[in-house]
Amino acid sequence: MSRLSVAPRRALLISLRYLGDVLLATPLASTLKHLYPECVVDMLVFSGCEAILEGNPMVAQVLTTREGASVGERRAQMRSLWRHYDLAVITTTGTPPLLFGYAAAHYRVGFAAAERTSSAWKRMLLTQWSLFDPGAPRLELNDRLGRVHTIATHRR
Repeated sequence: MSRLSVAPRRALLISLRYLGDVLLATPLASTLKHLYPECVVDMLVFSGCEAILEGNPMVAQVLTTREGASVGERRAQMRSLWRHYDLAVITTTGTPPLLFGYAAAHYRVGFAAAERTSSAWKRMLLTQWSLFDPGAPRLELNDRLGRVHTIATHRR
């Protein structure tokens, strides 16, 4: 199991879904701040979802991307994020969030679909992953993602 060699100084929490999903991802920001009190935690969300994070003391900066952005727009955003973070936590299984995470950080935690053949390339881009259960409540999935990361980084 791969581990972070040092506590991350900067982490990016990626939640490219709807407003409710962004809200339900915020406990992960608290988990990261608990694990790494000195870490600056930013979030990447779809434009229009950033207002729900306003005033959240766990989130330093909210970055946005446009839902339905062109490949060129996404590439430009990924270049601007290139390895800017030590850790990326990706809360969805989609391709754009995974590619943003890959661009943003060396160490990436996210979900992988149960079908190994269709998600094999995605698993290769993740440092640590948890199986995604589409029937599970979002809070349970995010909690599982936080536990995978906590176990991977815990030092005795």
